[in-house]
Amino acid sequence: VELPLPTYGDAPTSWPTDGGELTAYEGKPFTHTLTVTGDYEDKLFFARLLPQRGSLQVVRTFDLSVTDNEDGTFTLTFSLDEEGTRRVARRTYWSISILDDEDDPRHTELLGGNFFIDREGTAVL
Repeated sequence: VELPLPTYGDAPTSWPTDGGELTAYEGKPFTHTLTVTGDYEDKLFFARLLPQRGSLQVVRTFDLSVTDNEDGTFTLTFSLDEEGTRRVARRTYWSISILDDEDDPRHTELLGGNFFIDREGTAVL
């Protein structure tokens, strides 16, 4: 009998809310725009940086602008100013979520992914 070798997790499974990796540059403003489709009328949107996926701790909150395109899509623009890209770990997790019920503090994630900060370099001559 030949049994397959175990994979030990070397084949990652896709995450249902994977929105891709984003990179910001330390000390530079960051802005990203994306579109989501769904019935999100009267929902509260949140754009946050978390230490890792699923964390309850918030590292930073993005400035967020939501536009209802009135065709079932919403355009979300989230940003950090220059100071918002400083003093953040090199890798965190960005998350766009909604709050279904104001009495229930649990967020439902729509999209998210790794968020990298590219550090400023200093050359000493």
